[in-house]
Amino acid sequence: MKNNEIENRINQSFSKITPNVIDSVLADCENGKQIIMVEEKKIINKPILALAMTFVLMFVGVFAIQNYKTNYAVASVVALDVNPSIEIKVNEKEVVLDVEAKNEDAEIVIGEMDFKGNNLDVTVNALIGSMLRNGYINELANSILISVDSKNTDKAVVIQEKLTEEVTTLLKTDTFEGSVMSQNISSNNELQELANKYNITVGKVQLINKIIEKKPQYTFDELVPLSINELNLLLNSQGTSLDDVTSTGTASDKKYIGEEEAKRIAFKHAKISENLIDEVDMSIDYEDESLVYEIEFILNDIKYSYSINAVNGKLEKFESKEIIKEDINEAIITEKNYLTKEEIIKLISTHLCTHHDNLTSLNMHLGHCSDISADVYDVEFMVENTKYSYRINATTGEILCADSKIRGEIHHDEGNHHKYIDKQQIISIMCEHFKLDSISLPSLKVNRGNNEKANLYEIECIIGNTRYMLSMDAITGEILEGSSEVLDVNSDNNGNKVTFDEKAILNKLLTELNITEDMIKSLKIKPKYQNKELIFVVDFEYNEQKYCYHINAMTGEITIIKSNNDQPVVTTKSNVNQGNNNIHHTEKHNESNHHSNNKKN
Repeated sequence: MKNNEIENRINQSFSKITPNVIDSVLADCENGKQIIMVEEKKIINKPILALAMTFVLMFVGVFAIQNYKTNYAVASVVALDVNPSIEIKVNEKEVVLDVEAKNEDAEIVIGEMDFKGNNLDVTVNALIGSMLRNGYINELANSILISVDSKNTDKAVVIQEKLTEEVTTLLKTDTFEGSVMSQNISSNNELQELANKYNITVGKVQLINKIIEKKPQYTFDELVPLSINELNLLLNSQGTSLDDVTSTGTASDKKYIGEEEAKRIAFKHAKISENLIDEVDMSIDYEDESLVYEIEFILNDIKYSYSINAVNGKLEKFESKEIIKEDINEAIITEKNYLTKEEIIKLISTHLCTHHDNLTSLNMHLGHCSDISADVYDVEFMVENTKYSYRINATTGEILCADSKIRGEIHHDEGNHHKYIDKQQIISIMCEHFKLDSISLPSLKVNRGNNEKANLYEIECIIGNTRYMLSMDAITGEILEGSSEVLDVNSDNNGNKVTFDEKAILNKLLTELNITEDMIKSLKIKPKYQNKELIFVVDFEYNEQKYCYHINAMTGEITIIKSNNDQPVVTTKSNVNQGNNNIHHTEKHNESNHHSNNKKN
């Protein structure tokens, strides 16, 4: 069929289905007829429309929520701890939403910088740079802790590894290299409460808790004032590794006398040459609010043990004892008829009136005591916050000596296995012994004992111009030794003797500062001579801040006030009565002094 024929047939088909009405329409128009156009109405299905709108709204809502989660919700929290403690909150894109200073040092580091909207790595770079410029990280203290808290564990690991690498690179300076500790954390209410209480990050709280798990001889209150570098030194020196905490580099000890100097001091005291010693065990420990070098070595079957202050090289503790070289094993115990380990533990538990399960961190060594020509067990262990050292005859079980050292505050808990006599009982015992009226004992010193008593209170106070000293059993109150001495104190210009004793100094100070004794803690009042005058040194804590007042015992004049950074805040001869609200005044002065002190350290 040809193309023309096909086209004709198509036209004919369309003509049949499409009527030709053009002529009739034109005729109607000429006759004036109105033509009505009827529009066919479309029927709208309302349920389908509603469903469609619902889907649209759901899509918009999901988009809005996703947009908020991505751009405005906190996805991760990164904490930086040195001594400054800073928290950085970021979204899923690692864009900074907020940077929070947890303490005053952190406020200096942040300064006027506004990090909102910046990337996380840019913010961390800027903060590390500020810490270096302000002297918080230097060759004397080179350690930093990075902690990442995120619900997305995989994301937290990625951030941790990335920041560790970046900060490690940043701390490779011309003069020193940094040490970076890092960890993933999972915050909870308990950790957050501790962080808020001590103005640190949750990351530092978790690190301290992990250290205590490995080293139960420490307490949280003991470790919280330490910088990250000091905590790092404790871990590195003692070879302690913490679960889920990574570390690069080595903590700096240049602030301290160093291991070689500590060994030299020990060998000099022992009057022996270092080349005679095959092996020296050394570690850094924390005792009595100071870092110390613990040194042990053996020469001619004598074991020497030293504890030397890491800052000033002062000899804090020394012990030497004969030892036997045999290991403690069942064969030796059986052969020599020694008490077994189980029998020793039972003996100690009975002596302390406590269950054997309460004895933790137990170390037991066999040695020889030349004084009694007998083999002995030297036993060390912890019961709650108290460290004990026992020496026991290995054959007879006789307790030759028992020392105790309470770490932190003394708490007289009714549920405690040791029912220590309390402060009021001590006062009553002293008054009866020395024939005194009521006295004040704000300072209670607890030292190791050197006798068979496991707990010993060493007490000292000054009343008028007399110093009273007493040693008593902390459980029974038995007086082991007591003495008093009249102080040779200068008179003032009017020839008057000391007019302020401990009680008077405390009462006057509390009154003038408008606070009460129950508002402060860790109160200590110690006498000392300064330029031939008796001075009372009053230490206490108030509102998370430490204070130290030096007050003249004759005139009541304040000679110096110190803050917790050990820097003078006021150096004046102003009288105590000028100290109204001085604590609050001191806190303001403290900021600048505290900041400058941290730069130096």
